[in-house]
Amino acid sequence: MEAFTEDQLEILAARVDAQLLVLQRSQPVGFTPTDAKQVRDLAKFQRDAIAQATGDNPDDILKRVRQAAHRNLCQPGGILYQQWHKWKGISAKDALKIFGGILVGMGFGGTVLQIVAVAVVVYVLHLGAEAFCHEG
Repeated sequence: MEAFTEDQLEILAARVDAQLLVLQRSQPVGFTPTDAKQVRDLAKFQRDAIAQATGDNPDDILKRVRQAAHRNLCQPGGILYQQWHKWKGISAKDALKIFGGILVGMGFGGTVLQIVAVAVVVYVLHLGAEAFCHEG
């Protein structure tokens, strides 16, 4: 069973794209973060959304998501791993499908699922798959 309908995926992917655009525009030209803290600071909106929607520490949620997504995103053979290494990017829709399923498995549903899924996908796509996989 899919976490989102096709219509929901379209809407959520548009939200992901809009938030990524805001993050990209907030960075100085040529900026490349030197550590995960800089990315966390830039992705404050997403981290705040996770905290507000779940009532939990976003670091704890992201750690749990990272552990659950490890095989799919961080190891050869995973769908998102293959996309990342082939095109150096992951589509928002594909990421929402994978992370939506992971978040459902973690017990999230309804509006909270949508908020957290968008925030997590923006965070991962902004940080980059390799950095997300190795962030501690």
